[in-house]
Amino acid sequence: MKTSKALEELQRRDLVRSSMAELSKLCGLPPASHHLYLMRHLEQVTRGELFRLLVSAPPGSAKSSVVSVMFPAFFLANHPHAQIILISHTAELAERFGRRVRNLIIEHGKVLGIELADDSQAAGRWNLKNSSGSFLAMGAQGSLAGNRADVLAFDNVYRSREDAQSDLVRQRIRNGLRRKRLSA
Repeated sequence: MKTSKALEELQRRDLVRSSMAELSKLCGLPPASHHLYLMRHLEQVTRGELFRLLVSAPPGSAKSSVVSVMFPAFFLANHPHAQIILISHTAELAERFGRRVRNLIIEHGKVLGIELADDSQAAGRWNLKNSSGSFLAMGAQGSLAGNRADVLAFDNVYRSREDAQSDLVRQRIRNGLRRKRLSA
């Protein structure tokens, strides 16, 4: 009887590590059809079949929950040595996403097969235990000197529609990102 339960648990863990939809269900967020579409593409990124993905979705569609919260945890479960950087329009917003990813790993790390390092658990910067995996959250105007990224995610880089339509603001963000000179 114990062997059967242990086998079921291993199969459940494998399923969650191979399917973002299963991870979403584990987190109590049954995915809608547009989430499943997005998750399939993020799974392609995780498998190395897709190298760039641009997501444009209306406010309230849970895009950030899927891309900026579940995806980093899912990617790290499959690539525990990866380094992920998430950039948003403010450090506070980026750290809010980082806190959610960190808490997801704390809650479901056993199933995901990853654990946070004891000495590195800040909301905006944390590392995985027993691997070189890491997560860094920062604002678009911050400095990334000395940091590498295997995954670089941008979520809500502009504060508002007006900022996104402003040539001056767009140029300032572009220039700031160019200065970062990320290594991948």
